[in-house]
Amino acid sequence: MTLYKIKKAFQVLYLVFNFFCKKKITLFCNEHTNDIFQNLQLVYQSTSRLHPCLFISINRRSLLSAVKFAWVLSRAKTVVIDASNSFLSSITLSPHTTVVQLWHGGGAFKGVGFNAPPVLTESEIKRIHRLHGYYDYAIATSSSPFILDTYAKSFNLSQDRVLPLGSPRTDILLKDKGQRRKLLREKYKISENSIVILYAPTFRTNLKREFPVFLDKKELVRHLPSNYTLFYRLHPSSISEGISQPTQNNWTEEEYLTCILAADILITDYSSIIFDFSVTQKPIFFFIPKENYNRKLTTTPEELLPDHVFRNEKKLAQTILTCEKHSSASKQLYQKHMGACDGFSTLKISHFLDFLITANNNLNKTLCNGTNYNNRK
Repeated sequence: MTLYKIKKAFQVLYLVFNFFCKKKITLFCNEHTNDIFQNLQLVYQSTSRLHPCLFISINRRSLLSAVKFAWVLSRAKTVVIDASNSFLSSITLSPHTTVVQLWHGGGAFKGVGFNAPPVLTESEIKRIHRLHGYYDYAIATSSSPFILDTYAKSFNLSQDRVLPLGSPRTDILLKDKGQRRKLLREKYKISENSIVILYAPTFRTNLKREFPVFLDKKELVRHLPSNYTLFYRLHPSSISEGISQPTQNNWTEEEYLTCILAADILITDYSSIIFDFSVTQKPIFFFIPKENYNRKLTTTPEELLPDHVFRNEKKLAQTILTCEKHSSASKQLYQKHMGACDGFSTLKISHFLDFLITANNNLNKTLCNGTNYNNRK
């Protein structure tokens, strides 16, 4: 059955089920084969201890999956997602269902939602409104005015609907005791005195299937001592898109947070990995190739990390050799873009969701904006 017919069946079934079902649960929806960003699963596990919850991974090519989703969605008082959802954007949700967008990326770098297109034409506004115009709340990673304003504009929300509760997966980074780092470095036989540089370029939709080489590894390593080792981590989409992978020192399929903890230095171009990495306060550098990046940015690399943007491998290597173990630039990035990530983000978001599900059905949703969830630890 085609995707079009599956979605049509989903739309009809949701209307039918919605007429009969009472809304009692919090539903976590993932439209990927696995929860690669981890935020949904972490909050689901925590919130399940407070009230009834369900987690569903949607197979877009399966009619049975669409039927199941229509059924559980009709029972949901709250729906939690971490990206755009093609099934939810194809229907008119019940006014008794609240949608919380737990966006998978941290901070604010690349344009998202209403902030994404360079020019907002009438047709583009309609398309984006269909994809992102049905959210009731968005969870932000910082309470800084820049972040709150960016999230509000991206999802067409008032700022009081953007809650700075943090990113759940950063709880793992902040509470880790070194075990993940140890296991991954042992797996690749990396000695304790070795300094691991993680090179993680962003995904580009305009590339061919070849491995994207923007950083000249040989040229960089030539200017570094022998105890420096470079590992690659491509964007997860590079695997599903069939882009060829580096044959050596490739961490693309290793667990995301473990790679961050095992690395000592990060080099990237336009990847939002900088925000998760900033939580560790280890050095971060931009290596920007001579190209026209085809996505709108909400801020520039130079604004994010002044004096940490390079186009020459030799100069980059020289700066790496002089950088401290804990970077003040990374700390400033963390404070501005990830300041709400304090090791208790999962718990704060769970308490907020519990408030939504247990609140009286006649209670106006905006009342919960007066609750300080940052104190619920």
